[in-house]
This record gives sequence, C-alpha cells and structure tokens, in this order.
Amino acid sequence: MNTLDERLKKNPPDVERFNIDLPRQMKADLKAYAKARGVTVARVLRTMIEMSIYQQRAEAQNPDQQ
Repeated sequence: MNTLDERLKKNPPDVERFNIDLPRQMKADLKAYAKARGVTVARVLRTMIEMSIYQQRAEAQNPDQQ
C-alpha cells in the first residue's frame, strides 16, 4: 500500500465541490499538514478517503492478492 505522501503526488480525478463541517482544531491541523506538503486540504482528504474506504473495498474483492 502506498503512503499518504506518495499518493498525494498523483493527479486528482475530476472532482465536485462538497462542504464538510470540522472542529476548528482539526481544520487547522489539516491546513498545516497540507501546506507542509504543498497540496490542498481537499487533496489530503480525498487521498485519505481513497486509501481507507476504497482500499478496503479493493482488498475485499481480491483477498488473495495481499
């Protein structure tokens, strides 16, 4: 599995705007994390979701490829 930093370097797919409510500290942490890596908060969140939700689906569909 790729690390978050490796995945952040890939080009994002076509995207659609989506609003999310976050605690102020979490928002600040995400902004700092994204800024340190030269990407947007949206890209960090997209990548984290892809790595957690979609990775689990792929593993469930192909359990023998682990």
